[in-house]
Amino acid sequence: MSENFGEYKILIQAGYGGYGQVYLVEKEGDKTKTGYSLKTLEYDEKDITRNDKKLFNKEIDILKTLSAQSDNIFVPKLYAFHYCFDKDKKDEEENSNKIFKYNNDNRPYYVTDFYSRGSLANYIFFEKLSEKHAKVLFKKIVEGIKFLHKNKICHLDIKLDNIMLEKEYNPIIIDFGASENFEKLPKIKGIRGTQQYISPEMWEEGEYDGIKSDIFSLGVVLFNLVTGEFGFDEAKARDPNYIYIKMEYYEEYWSYFNNYELSKEFKELYINLVAYDPTKRYTIEQILSSDWLKDIKNIDEELNEEIKQKLNSIYKIINEKNEQFNNISKIIESGGYNTKGININENQGYFNSDIEPKKISNDRININHFLKINGDLNPIDFMNRLTKQIENNFKDKCDIEAAEKNLKFTVIFYSNTKNKLGDCTMDIELFQYEKGRYLLEFLLTRGAISDYIHYFLKLKEIIKIII
Repeated sequence: MSENFGEYKILIQAGYGGYGQVYLVEKEGDKTKTGYSLKTLEYDEKDITRNDKKLFNKEIDILKTLSAQSDNIFVPKLYAFHYCFDKDKKDEEENSNKIFKYNNDNRPYYVTDFYSRGSLANYIFFEKLSEKHAKVLFKKIVEGIKFLHKNKICHLDIKLDNIMLEKEYNPIIIDFGASENFEKLPKIKGIRGTQQYISPEMWEEGEYDGIKSDIFSLGVVLFNLVTGEFGFDEAKARDPNYIYIKMEYYEEYWSYFNNYELSKEFKELYINLVAYDPTKRYTIEQILSSDWLKDIKNIDEELNEEIKQKLNSIYKIINEKNEQFNNISKIIESGGYNTKGININENQGYFNSDIEPKKISNDRININHFLKINGDLNPIDFMNRLTKQIENNFKDKCDIEAAEKNLKFTVIFYSNTKNKLGDCTMDIELFQYEKGRYLLEFLLTRGAISDYIHYFLKLKEIIKIII
């Protein structure tokens, strides 16, 4: 893989998406910024579809439109980009099928600001916010979505993971891969986004209003901010919680959340955002003038500073948790990074890039955390013993889906908590990077970061026993 994209040099991989990879990069000769974010398509050409190329170009176009607006404080600034094909050519069919020979000159990419404070998901899954603090953040997020809608863009993948925090802890909306210009496409088809945030009309796979779907996702974000959980798993009639919202049995719905002290104003706003009928959902203006938000129409500096201090305290907790992965024994070294937010200032949690794993089952290296194991292993036997130990230790509280000759498997952990519907799912994969040295990687694919850390530390103890 080329280390440079024009003036931008790759420092480290910082994440990945459905069809792209994200890197922390620096600009040659630029002393004013500590880093930028660069997104590009998958490195392996055979993994790129014609639709991927179209989506990537559309994402660039949307960012160009939004970042150029004089009142933009809500989305990243676009610094540089390179389309997947020549957009000036009329023959889009020929362009769309064009195969790239990846190098510095023609690999598609775009460069935006990098947000070292990470995503809002990182913070909320470690510690929920009071309604007072959540109001301020939510109001800013709603204003960000209002900015998108004013510019004819519906996001269609609003979630905590796609809301980054800049250094002053103001929310920034990212990832426009699922987005559409609703002026060009008034009615949208197809399921997009993330399970818990998807609107009921999107699940039904007919035409739907993108703005109304964004409002629904905002409702889920609201619930996340105050409870740290999801109010339902899927907005479908078969969901045991959402059925009460669909049927408008609100007293029964809230009985599941008696352990939270939620205000009447909060409940009213939430129900009017996640309503089954899109026509009954609040508009952006109704949200901003709701009883829950009306007392912070003008956010004073004192409250802003209070929230910054709160988020900064959570930020310190996140860094302390990351330190737990750096406890090194004689047998196992651990490290890695959290793809939801890299701390470039303290330089902690980075992937040890001098390790170059050799291919056992595949050559993908997107690591949340890893264990380095020294010694002679029979890889298949080791992974089989690991799956058995996980099953024994968690009994009926997990499912394991094996794949690729047992050198990679997915484990799904089920929570004991009645109302906690966001189960934790992670991929576990083994690589050999030199004789007698192995890399066991762990990748969070669904669920709360706090749960992932909890299970990772337990798995680390299990692995010490079976080596």
